[in-house]
Amino acid sequence: MTASSDPSENFERIKGATAHLGLDLLSSADLGGVEGLDLHETVRDRVDRLRYAVVGGLRLSRPVLDSVIDAPSWSYFYHYWTVIFALDQAAVFIDGEFHMAGYMDFA
Repeated sequence: MTASSDPSENFERIKGATAHLGLDLLSSADLGGVEGLDLHETVRDRVDRLRYAVVGGLRLSRPVLDSVIDAPSWSYFYHYWTVIFALDQAAVFIDGEFHMAGYMDFA
């Protein structure tokens, strides 16, 4: 991926590069002018330098969610951490794509 001054072009490149990850949701948000974000202290000072955010998501399994009655089941617990791991891997991949394009690292 090569950096572009066009945000929509960059997003389309990210969509193409991440197609193999199986994300159910991939979107972006313009952070320009957003105020009052309640972010963790370790990233709060860096957000002011960011103009856009990339958001990815995975659906949780309906049968696993249905297994939760009074408290999370073991199936839910395992499924949840598996999905979180997959999202972490997708975030690392996306960060790498932006890094190779010449954008600053966030982390």
